[in-house]
Amino acid sequence: LHLTDIGLSSSIPSDLRFLTELSALNLRKNSITGTIPAEIGSLTQLSALNLEDNRVTGPFPLELFQLTSLVTLILAKNAFNSHLPTEIGMLTQLTGIYIWENDVTGTIPSEIGRLTNLHYFVVAYNSMFGSIPSEIGGLTSMIRLNFPGNIF
Repeated sequence: LHLTDIGLSSSIPSDLRFLTELSALNLRKNSITGTIPAEIGSLTQLSALNLEDNRVTGPFPLELFQLTSLVTLILAKNAFNSHLPTEIGMLTQLTGIYIWENDVTGTIPSEIGRLTNLHYFVVAYNSMFGSIPSEIGGLTSMIRLNFPGNIF
């Protein structure tokens, strides 16, 4: 389902849960507000989620990390304001995580090391801090790490 740059200005509806066969959800470049609903966890076939350049806020719902078929996760240019949870390590099919230009805080969890297929990890211009976990060094498929604008 690709609804890119069409002027959507509501929140993500919880009725999304009925689209259980959905493989891609692209809502990039709209004016979507609110949080990602917990019902996102019902989309077990989802391989790509793109919410880039909206006004989505709040923490990342833990149900997001139940989507073990996800290959691409793009949440850049929003207003997420929580830490990257350790549950990120459950998304072992991910090849790309793009979360730049939010207000993500905290450290990069060591569980990132479980994402052995990861090629792109872009968390630039957030409020992250601490040290970069050594587990990132074991991600031999990595092509691009991008951390500027944080305190590492």
